[in-house]
Amino acid sequence: MSDVSQGPGWWQATDGRWYPPENHPQYQPPPPPPQPLSAMAAAPPAAAQSQDMFVGKDRSPASVLGLSIITLGIYYLVWYYKINNEIRQHDPDIKVSPGWAVAAISIGAILFFIPPLVSSYTTAARIRQMQLDDGQVQTISPVVALLLHIFLGIGYPLYIASQLREHWHGHRRIMRTAP
Repeated sequence: MSDVSQGPGWWQATDGRWYPPENHPQYQPPPPPPQPLSAMAAAPPAAAQSQDMFVGKDRSPASVLGLSIITLGIYYLVWYYKINNEIRQHDPDIKVSPGWAVAAISIGAILFFIPPLVSSYTTAARIRQMQLDDGQVQTISPVVALLLHIFLGIGYPLYIASQLREHWHGHRRIMRTAP
């Protein structure tokens, strides 16, 4: 309380004296400051700590590439379906049809050149959204994934598989340490 205002928010009561903002009858405390991204990564959201959250299969990037080569691309299509399905199961807010993703990457490659590129980019973008939703700071770059797909075909499954593997490992670590 003072005879003169001490700064912004101070208010004058009927007694003619000035009071700090927190003494006003209609005072509402300010919202807490936003949490820095590094703190969010250290403490994932409650949903990410859930014991019953779906976590995708651990696949080695080298095995994805090797099996895709050995099976002349058949395993690649199966893997592509499975990762899109795992993303959908892990985060139902991310809309994806695994069948359409595979159709775009396979049949689309025969008919046109654009559908596989769109599917490659959107799959990487879904992984990025999943990572961000789970509080990760370092995420996949859909543009880098697309460039790998265009200029270095084998780089795409290696990059995608390594990002997914890292994401699923993070969930498994949380589950092991959760009470």
